[in-house]
Amino acid sequence: MIVKVVFDINQEERWSVLIGNLKNVVKGIRELGSEYCLEVVIMGTAINGIKKLSGILKKEELEELVEKNVIFSVCNNTMKKYNVKKEDLYDFIKVVPAGVIELILKQQDGYSYIKP
Repeated sequence: MIVKVVFDINQEERWSVLIGNLKNVVKGIRELGSEYCLEVVIMGTAINGIKKLSGILKKEELEELVEKNVIFSVCNNTMKKYNVKKEDLYDFIKVVPAGVIELILKQQDGYSYIKP
């Protein structure tokens, strides 16, 4: 069985909770011996957590999760609203046209929805 989970973050101050959730989920699923697909959809002020110069999250902290196959996706509409360019973000961040649509599509594809 493949465990599929999409995480929704849209508030800058929720990053520490989300990172803790991700680490626990990865650890728990690995202990079960299951495969997994985990994606974080980033919207709103949460975009500040993934900007290279923001200082909110350390690149190494995110890379550790990316190495464990966690996908970080940012809403292009949010990027436009907050005037953030792709080069302002870490290279491993995927840009999706609309975060809400990404959440809908993932749930239609059988992903569980988590909002820390």
